[in-house]
Amino acid sequence: MATRTRYARMFATAAAATLIFAETAAAAGTCSLPNEQAAIDARVLQSELMVGALSCGHQSEYNAFVQKFQGELMAHGNGLRHYFTRTYGPSGETKMNQFVTRLANTASTRAMTAGKPAYCAQSADLFGKVLAATPATLRTIAHTLPFAGDSNIRPCSVQASGEEPE
Repeated sequence: MATRTRYARMFATAAAATLIFAETAAAAGTCSLPNEQAAIDARVLQSELMVGALSCGHQSEYNAFVQKFQGELMAHGNGLRHYFTRTYGPSGETKMNQFVTRLANTASTRAMTAGKPAYCAQSADLFGKVLAATPATLRTIAHTLPFAGDSNIRPCSVQASGEEPE
């Protein structure tokens, strides 16, 4: 009976590993559409600003950012949700929450690595740049920041047919 239990555990472990591998492979192969990539970039920026607010006392600047770009942030939230639902199906919401947590952890690590004075100076500069932006230029700012690639999600190449890439 012990052998049977051991085989059942091994099978369950192998099945779980296969499922995790398949899910990771599927996500790695799913690129982001332009509106999804803009949403991803905006979320990376928002995470950085959130960590700057909490780490450096820039809460009033963060609140001003959220208020000024409320409409854009809501639209980007929908784009982010679309990407994760398209990529992960029913588990998209959970994967999106894990993604947002990972971005915040990455930004926090960057803050600790840089040291508080340097990080807070960078954060103040970023808040100045973002709060001076218009909704039309926010996407460019988010896309061109040095940490924009923190998402590890690649944008889709443009397709001539206009079809949604896989």
